[in-house]
Amino acid sequence: MYPDAVLQLICLFTVGLSLLLAGGLNALFRSARTATRLLITLTSAALVLVGCWFLTNTLNLLLQAAAVLALVLVPSVLIGSERAMAWGARALRSARRPAVRWGLVSAAGLLITLGSLIAYDRQDQLELNDSMRDLQEMATAPPLKVAAQGRAKTDRGSQVVLQEPSDPHSDAELGQREQRVLKSTLTQNQIIRHQSASQQTNCHGWVFTGGRYWISGTEVDAILAENGYKAVEKPQPGDLVIYRDPNGVSHSCVVRYVTEGLPVMVEGKWGTSGVYLHAVDQSLYGNNFTYYRSPRKGHLLAGLDDPSSPDPQRQAASE
Repeated sequence: MYPDAVLQLICLFTVGLSLLLAGGLNALFRSARTATRLLITLTSAALVLVGCWFLTNTLNLLLQAAAVLALVLVPSVLIGSERAMAWGARALRSARRPAVRWGLVSAAGLLITLGSLIAYDRQDQLELNDSMRDLQEMATAPPLKVAAQGRAKTDRGSQVVLQEPSDPHSDAELGQREQRVLKSTLTQNQIIRHQSASQQTNCHGWVFTGGRYWISGTEVDAILAENGYKAVEKPQPGDLVIYRDPNGVSHSCVVRYVTEGLPVMVEGKWGTSGVYLHAVDQSLYGNNFTYYRSPRKGHLLAGLDDPSSPDPQRQAASE
């Protein structure tokens, strides 16, 4: 496949050849009938468009070539037609009347206004589709394997499966995707980033393993039950927030700020993206959430509560 610049050159070159051919043949057969010269013009244009398609195999370039040809050839053909010139003269005479002239201006304004709205809606939809695609990729777990090191269990002794990426993406790739998400209308002015994108852990792992491993959402309900968590209606800093969808637990995060009259502020990791602070009802995970509280200290699973290891919950609480 040729580079874009080469394809553009081929397109313009073929258009130039078409115009050169059409102009030369029409000049050579200038005494021929109008129908004959029209046939010559259309045939030369069609041959060049076929050649453009054969060389580039790109519909967009083919349409561009056709538009340029039409812009040059159609006025040339019309100028040579006595009937077309007569129609044009009558149209110009009619346009001299104020009602017609300013009516055309109003019609042009209406078309431009509607066109701008349609173009904006189309561009907005394209950006929304791109954002949703990035968000879908961000929410999708990479290929995982059982962690070679690290063991965790609930307070009642049930084993919790810890996982880690088997083929992680580069930080640069994750960062580029995250930046696109942060610039989207879905998240703009709604979140504060506290940590950059990473595949080291997911939201559940960020809460229950201190950001060291992945934990499946299917493990969360058992962790809540066996670590003494109870649902509460009035949250306090340090409580958990668990989001659910029709498939079960979809997201875990931690309550950070509770101020009377203001939204509850929570913090959590969004898939393979970063760690964000946001209002509890302003996230990608919907509004079906429940607050949980436990008398235990911190949220780390048993076996991981090593004072020398990082714990994002304790670090944030101490700041």
